[in-house]
Amino acid sequence: MVLTREQKQKMLDGYAQRLGRAQVIIWSNYKGLKMAQMNDLRQQLRASGSEVMVIKNTLMRMALERAK
Repeated sequence: MVLTREQKQKMLDGYAQRLGRAQVIIWSNYKGLKMAQMNDLRQQLRASGSEVMVIKNTLMRMALERAK
């Protein structure tokens, strides 16, 4: 799926807004997790009012800069 520059900017703005509202940010290596385990983790976190996002490192750096 090819995104336009405008779509990418909106996506990045959304990440930055979420990071700005976050009280805690946790980085994790999910390599080796089975899909069922990942889905279970997402459900448990969602039930506690949290969320899981998988973002490329470069996008995360840019979003963190915008969130400052």
